Amino acid sequence: MFGLLVVAAATIGPLFTQPSSASDLWVDAPVPDFLDWKNIETAARLFVSAESPAGTLPFDVELGSAAHFKHQVFAHYFPPYPVSFDNMAAGVDTYAISYLAREGEGGKYSSQGGFLRTRPLPIGPWPTRYWIQIDDAIEILRADKMGLNGFIYDIVDVKGGRWAAGYALMLDAAAHVDPKFKLVAAPDCVILSEADRSDIEKVLEQVWSHPSSLHLPDGRLLVAPFAAERRSVQFWAGLIAEMNARGRPIALLPVFLDPNRYAAAFASISYGESSWGDRDTLLPDLRLRLIKAKVVSESGLWMMPVTPQDERPNSTIFWEARNTYLFRREWEEAIGNGSQLVQLITWNDFSESTNVEPATATQFVYYDIGAYYAYWFKSGRKPRITKDAIYFTHRRELFDPDRVPRESDKPMHRLGGTPLTNDIEMVAFLVSPATLEIELNGQHFRRQAPVGMETMRAPASPGRPIFRILRHDKPVIELSSDWSIVKQEDALDPIYVGGSSNRRFVADR
Repeated sequence: MFGLLVVAAATIGPLFTQPSSASDLWVDAPVPDFLDWKNIETAARLFVSAESPAGTLPFDVELGSAAHFKHQVFAHYFPPYPVSFDNMAAGVDTYAISYLAREGEGGKYSSQGGFLRTRPLPIGPWPTRYWIQIDDAIEILRADKMGLNGFIYDIVDVKGGRWAAGYALMLDAAAHVDPKFKLVAAPDCVILSEADRSDIEKVLEQVWSHPSSLHLPDGRLLVAPFAAERRSVQFWAGLIAEMNARGRPIALLPVFLDPNRYAAAFASISYGESSWGDRDTLLPDLRLRLIKAKVVSESGLWMMPVTPQDERPNSTIFWEARNTYLFRREWEEAIGNGSQLVQLITWNDFSESTNVEPATATQFVYYDIGAYYAYWFKSGRKPRITKDAIYFTHRRELFDPDRVPRESDKPMHRLGGTPLTNDIEMVAFLVSPATLEIELNGQHFRRQAPVGMETMRAPASPGRPIFRILRHDKPVIELSSDWSIVKQEDALDPIYVGGSSNRRFVADR
């Protein structure tokens, strides 16, 4: 079993773990032939079409490959959290037994209440030996439908193990089911802290010619290392020179944990630059701060990080995201500050609760709202609202990071300056002006709202919130939350959960 990499609390970065029961299913995955790939694609497309049929989203989208490269959207893909580890039913699979249960993983995270609080929406099991390829195809088609141009694929394995095999499988799946969907190579400089430059060169050499690897118009392979500053400028300059000498040129787009300190030093060797981002809603726009400090790369290309929330029960830390406020604010900063690219952080890191991939806690909230912003960012105009819809978020408990449910449990620690809130939020898409209402325990909170995407908030208390869009004092849409808010859960749970009026709730079993 891989050891746990603990990142310093002041640093924002992925947490890497692997279930104790991990096998070599990825390494030993069978190779589909042409007909197998047709069947894999058919199964995946049928699933995604049934999950998100035409008209599901409450706005028009015209997402496609016509958008210029400098206005594209990617999501960071973290391979240790695939849709499924074992192709088993949701109630008895690795997520349920090892990750969500307090005593899972041999009780390693018992004092934290368990390793995770959420998981990918169950999609299997599949009655075929090609289930990994179907799962990969579904993730790719889901991402494409949301408006993403590709994944920034976190390379956590350079030795040919299961996640190296997973990278190859994902590349092949993209090539067969969605050729316009591309993967950006992202060596993880935290997890690969002991890897030699030759190890990274070997991986880039292997993927350079793959049709699903992302190349710039000048032919260079785009490489976006996570925590790039963990290796020196000389290290990356040497990598660029070596790959050029091999006839496999690369363009570096470093993703920094601390851009204020390192962006200037990397500017001369970088095609563009990025950051893992802030989680504190009180901090001003990151890119504008870097421009003011004159530390953006010479090209000026910036990839804006956009994160829905960041709560890590396993590490006992969290940032206050204020429901969807952090997510919406960072999207609007990307749209308004001149960023050419966006990296959603993340598609599927469930250990940090940063996932936009549909999940049991958040359902399709960040996925659907992210699609709205992705179209806006790529096209330069807000999508036209086509029907009324409600999206909601709140916590499952009146979260108090110091009030542990068991004497042996560890409290949680809030990072950043944003104060703790336990609010209920309603995001409404409106075709015409309306009254928004949140009802809880007989108390009604209302506000008038114009056409468009509008929000309102109300303080949480124990009970089940009800959300309404009203016109002429009559409900147009009424929606009860899929969760009751309780005073305290069995384990500290800082995650914002959510749902919507235009999709059915998907349980975790």
